[in-house]
Amino acid sequence: MRKIFSRIFNYNLRTISNYTRNEDWDSFLEARELFSIQKKKDRDDERILLLCDKAIMSGIEEAYIYRAHTLQLLEFHFDAILDFTHAIANYPYDANLYYCRGHSKMILCDFKEAINDHKKALELSQVQNETNNSLNFNAKELGWESAALFYQSQLEICVQRKEDYENNKGIHQILSKRLANFKHRII
Repeated sequence: MRKIFSRIFNYNLRTISNYTRNEDWDSFLEARELFSIQKKKDRDDERILLLCDKAIMSGIEEAYIYRAHTLQLLEFHFDAILDFTHAIANYPYDANLYYCRGHSKMILCDFKEAINDHKKALELSQVQNETNNSLNFNAKELGWESAALFYQSQLEICVQRKEDYENNKGIHQILSKRLANFKHRII
């Protein structure tokens, strides 16, 4: 499934009680609103990144989630992994953060760590909580019975790609060249 599951999620504002409304908070809310635009041609990813940067510098931790997703969509996978890792430190029970970080790791051919993240996403998705209820609802809108089944399928795909990669020596050269071309975001 090429459609990235994370694109359709609207995270609950978990941190709103910790902040007073100010210009930085308004920047974060604007980034969140821009991120929710589904069509890439209508979304201003650079503006989202700038707004998230500003929010992060002001201590709004949730902005890491939106910046990570935006970086991933722009194929800045190394940077997305760093932001997903930071977001996971703040929201360790969010299965989707592990899945998304694992997705970027899989793209970068770090299959061992990608599989670990996919397994963790699957494990966490089976816990009953508000976040997983939202993930399950969104998974059903995409035609999946549950988020857990989606994560299970993605884990199987990751394992298969790892096996294909290990069994096909020629692909090593292709992927090595591809990895060399991945970009890092310069802030």
